[in-house]
Amino acid sequence: MKTVRGVSAVTARLILAAVLLTGLLNGCGDVYRYFATGEVGRAVGEAARRPYVNVLALDSLTDFEWDKFYLFGPYEPTDEICRYIKISDTDCSNAGISGSPSEGQMTMIFMKGARVVHIETHIASNGEFVPSSFGPLNPEQAIFKVFVERENADGRDRIVLRQSLASL
Repeated sequence: MKTVRGVSAVTARLILAAVLLTGLLNGCGDVYRYFATGEVGRAVGEAARRPYVNVLALDSLTDFEWDKFYLFGPYEPTDEICRYIKISDTDCSNAGISGSPSEGQMTMIFMKGARVVHIETHIASNGEFVPSSFGPLNPEQAIFKVFVERENADGRDRIVLRQSLASL
């Protein structure tokens, strides 16, 4: 068996794998946050973290047409979501609506007329909507004030998004 400075090739590979895994797990929160949310949620988080941004218009962050936006907080059952947005169980299933998974996660639903055009999970680390459930909002109403609270328990800024009263 080949060795380098007394370390076998297998041991060297194991050490390398351990170092790489440690590095990956170190950034695991960032990886999770990226994959746990969709394109709109990422755009919300990126826009809200920009310096001097204090108002966020949701329609400027979407690349699809919509006229109604709903947000459902954690643990919201699928059947209640579908009943609230007034679509049938079949349409609900076909659209892929599956409720809000858990704490810190919300379901964003965008509709055009009676049709669901976009659904995604939004995570609070990309902006915590307050209140956590509301809708429908049209594009003119989906304007939010951005508040950044510096460094919460996990060392990250907490971003709070409150609907702008001027948009009501």
